[in-house]
Amino acid sequence: MPSTTDVYPTAAVRPRRSLTQMMRDNAGFLFILPALLLFLVFGLYTVVFAIALSFFRWNGFGSFSILPPACEMPECAFVGLQNFQDFLYANPTQSQFFWRAFQNNIIMAVVVTAGTILIALPLALALNRAIRGQTIYRTLMLLPMVTAGIAVFYVWSFIYEPDGSLNAILQTVGLGALQARQGWLGQIDTALGALMAVMIWGAVPFAMILYLAGLQTIEKDLFDAAAIDGANAWQVV
Repeated sequence: MPSTTDVYPTAAVRPRRSLTQMMRDNAGFLFILPALLLFLVFGLYTVVFAIALSFFRWNGFGSFSILPPACEMPECAFVGLQNFQDFLYANPTQSQFFWRAFQNNIIMAVVVTAGTILIALPLALALNRAIRGQTIYRTLMLLPMVTAGIAVFYVWSFIYEPDGSLNAILQTVGLGALQARQGWLGQIDTALGALMAVMIWGAVPFAMILYLAGLQTIEKDLFDAAAIDGANAWQVV
C-alpha cells in the first residue's frame, strides 16, 4: 500500500515594510493632518465649549474652562437649563431676539434656496447651448465663486453705502424715493433683503455648475426627439 505524505499549507510571511514605504502608503493622512488639527482646535473644540458654556452663567471675566473643568464663583455659576428657558420663553427681552433671529433664518433659507434655483437653472440651460462666446460667458458666471471673500465684502459694502452705487443708480433713473438713506444694511426694512441678494449672488455659480454638469450628461438626441414630438421649452426642461 503506497504511503502518502500530508502537506500542510504554510502562511505566507509578509515582508516587513520600511519606514519610507509606510510614509508613502500613509501620505494621504499626512496631507490632511494640518486641516484635521485646525478643525479639532477651531471647530470641534469651540462647539463643545459653547455647549458646555450654555449650562453656566458667566460674566466673561472669571475663570471658566472645560479642560480642565473650572468655574469660579461668583463670576461663574452653574444654572442648568435656565439659559435655554430665558431665550426661548421665560425672559421676553431675550426671547424676542431669539425668535426674530429664528424667523430671519427661515426666511433666508427659503428665499435664498428658491432664488438660487430660479436663477441658476435658466443660466445653465442657456450655457448648455452651442452659442458664440460660450467660454467667456461661463467665466463671467463663475466670477462670484472664485473672487476672494474680502474683495466681495468691500465691493458690496460700497454698493450698499448711503452714498454707494445702488442709491446713485436709483437717483439717476428717477427712483430716488426708493433710496435707503442710511444704507441698505443700516435699515431694518432693507437689511435682510440686501443680505439675501449677496447670498444668492454667491450661491448661483456653484448651483449653475451642478445643473450644467447634469445637462451635459443628457444626450442631444433626446432634446431633438422631444422637439420633434412637439414639446415646448418648458416641457423639455
